[in-house]
Amino acid sequence: MTKRAFERREGELVDVYDAPSAGASSMRMDASMLDPREPEPTRAAPSREQIAAWVERLRAGDWSATQEVYFHRGFAGVREALVAACDDALGEEEYITSTLARVGGPGAREALSQRLAQLAATEATFTDAASVTRATKLAELARGALRLDPESKESATALARLFAHPAPHARMFSAWKAAELFIAGPPPSTAAVDALSDALAELVHGSDDDVFVKAFPALWWVARDEAVTRWRALLRAESEWVRHEAVNLALQTRGTIELLPAMVEWLAWEPSLRTALHHAIVLAPVAPPALVRDLTKRSLADASPSLRWEGVGLACALPAEARRELLSAAIADEPDADLRAAMERAALD
Repeated sequence: MTKRAFERREGELVDVYDAPSAGASSMRMDASMLDPREPEPTRAAPSREQIAAWVERLRAGDWSATQEVYFHRGFAGVREALVAACDDALGEEEYITSTLARVGGPGAREALSQRLAQLAATEATFTDAASVTRATKLAELARGALRLDPESKESATALARLFAHPAPHARMFSAWKAAELFIAGPPPSTAAVDALSDALAELVHGSDDDVFVKAFPALWWVARDEAVTRWRALLRAESEWVRHEAVNLALQTRGTIELLPAMVEWLAWEPSLRTALHHAIVLAPVAPPALVRDLTKRSLADASPSLRWEGVGLACALPAEARRELLSAAIADEPDADLRAAMERAALD
């Protein structure tokens, strides 16, 4: 097996690989991730020009701008710019509204409710298979509005109706937006939240595994026994994506510690090294040391540089002697200079 180096493209590290379930795929990350020792810059009050640039990046679908806005949310002008942007004519504002829901504060609830009413007023949003974009925008809005106002019956009704959308992606997306409200624990019990919980509980018996796994963080709270039975079966699903999401969302959901033994058993069985590594660093503290060592060794020897990078992170979960042994062996034939330097630093830590 010949090891590949990362491709460098405009400050990003790119790894192109074949995914069994998706064909040619790629993984991108900022080059600074290989040397994360630089201190984070101190936050300062943003200028009007900076705030306007963030809003334009959100309009263009740049999700990274959400973090910058959120970290600066306490400064004058940031929240007001989001509210004003949300009040603009209906357009590509999904990231603006989702960021506004996260930031909250004066004017946020009213702006989101107004935009939600506009989208929900069109019946095709719920019934037309070609209306996926409008449906996903509505789901994002409904989630945000419910987060700010758990008594919003309009938001709960809209979100529940989207579970029956004719487009598979819209159904899956709306289930995930509803589930996000439950990840840290059930939201306050209101008539709106209770109605949404009842609609979610019906998804336990739905035929779509993709929708079920996206809804799992909510189903853990509203239909636990039946949901866990189905979840356990999906750890051996034919679809690699379903297996990945089943573990991913169980790990994100508060209170699922009782599921850890099943996830460790899955980790030892999972045929996709890439999928296993996505979760190995989280499961490493409760996994058998021999399993963690084996996954580390396999990843460091893989042709894919992004898998070898994952292996460096997993190696840090091993005892120092084992970590140095595996990293030293990997360094000997590592073709990527930056990745080799990361291995050397990890071996010395």
